Amino acid sequence: MPTELLTTAILHANDIRDIKHDKKAGIKTLSISIGYKKAQKVYSSSIILSYISLILMIIFRYIPYLSSICLFTIPTAIKNINKLRIAKDSNNHIAELDKESGKL
Repeated sequence: MPTELLTTAILHANDIRDIKHDKKAGIKTLSISIGYKKAQKVYSSSIILSYISLILMIIFRYIPYLSSICLFTIPTAIKNINKLRIAKDSNNHIAELDKESGKL
């Protein structure tokens, strides 16, 4: 489940970055449909839920406790969420957000 949520976040970051261009091209995406602010929340939620699900899977022993090493990526996740939060709209500040999300 954490992997699926992070994959969704990567794809969503790409959609957020391309809102202006996709709108001009007449392309319909979730980010365009719900708007920039709500798209930010979807991205942030996907990232946060991936870590929550990881922790729960470790607690309930679905995955080994050594999987907790993934928690060292939390600072990068926070940086990505903050980068999107302070960007006023889809612009150059988030041009690499999908790639940065992929690093998680």
